Amino acid sequence: MLTPTPLPRRGAVGEYVAVDNLEQLVERIAAQAAESEELQPPVSAEALNEAEQRFGFCLHPLLAALYTTVGDGGFGPMDSSLPLSGAPHSDGEEAAVESYLGRFPAADADTRTP
Repeated sequence: MLTPTPLPRRGAVGEYVAVDNLEQLVERIAAQAAESEELQPPVSAEALNEAEQRFGFCLHPLLAALYTTVGDGGFGPMDSSLPLSGAPHSDGEEAAVESYLGRFPAADADTRTP
């Protein structure tokens, strides 16, 4: 049986750091995100629950942790993570919930054209 080789995780430029749990990964992302001028305050557990109800499914635990611990958008590559829900992002991008629901109507929505 083959054993998968863990992929190295990049830290600072040229540095590889092993991240073996979700908490460590969220901490590393939070530290990097703190430098962003676009970083928004994290969402509450209630706001996350409401967004998941609107989506109709739960977010991946990493994504949920990022929204509730790091911030409600404005971090990541080019500070491009979207806010979870609500008003459009400062650059005009829709929030994640509204963007998703605009592309994929709810299962009980009437999608017939008149």
